[in-house]
Amino acid sequence: MQPTATGDYVRDFVEEVVRTGSVLLELFDDLIESMPEEAFAGESIVEVVIDVLTETVGPAAQAVGEESVRNAIALLADSGSRALADLERAAERARQRECGARRVGWARRPG
Repeated sequence: MQPTATGDYVRDFVEEVVRTGSVLLELFDDLIESMPEEAFAGESIVEVVIDVLTETVGPAAQAVGEESVRNAIALLADSGSRALADLERAAERARQRECGARRVGWARRPG
């Protein structure tokens, strides 16, 4: 996959997270669904697929080193937390506007 460079490193990061996350999630789902139940008797198919992906990603992670990988993990975790928090705040504002609009509508009702 060819990354797109917009010149805005934050946007480039978000686009890459979404693109890579989508690819990995689809791959993860496909691998889990395609494996017969008895393929790894006594083992969790989810754990097996995570182990396979860990082996696949391992060389890239090792090439940049543990500190960079741990920094990337922290950046991803914080990005996700912030996105969820912003979404929750936006939903709360929408609920407040909706409730406020209803109250105003009733207050102005004739009769």
